[in-house]
Amino acid sequence: MTEMADFIDSLREAFFALRGLSTRMLADLECSPAERGVIAELGKEGPRPVPAMARIRGISRQAMQKAVDAMIERGWLRTEPNPEHARSQLIALTPAGDKLWALIRKREAAALTARELPVSATELTRATSVLAKLKPFFEEA
Repeated sequence: MTEMADFIDSLREAFFALRGLSTRMLADLECSPAERGVIAELGKEGPRPVPAMARIRGISRQAMQKAVDAMIERGWLRTEPNPEHARSQLIALTPAGDKLWALIRKREAAALTARELPVSATELTRATSVLAKLKPFFEEA
């Protein structure tokens, strides 16, 4: 299982490097990498209930609610009625949140194209496939 341990170590190191890049890139916006993740999820998937966002991150509903409440106070998120569940409102981006998401995407695109990637598109596709196959394995462990 050395290959798996090496893979996990490499993945963890890449995650921390990416988080560092995100922290530096977002510092002047006063947006953390974790907040960026919430904004990205809502920007890509549309309004979502807090419990669903918490499940994806493997955190408690209460911790997710605390983060969402802080982002609502900052004007990036809002609540709206959930037609599928009367007590669990949907969380959505506000116009300010949409603007922030567009700015983040623009900055990320610039950072990713500023230098030549050290891997090919084929390697990225393969890595993406491997991670997609491993996700359920880790979730079921």
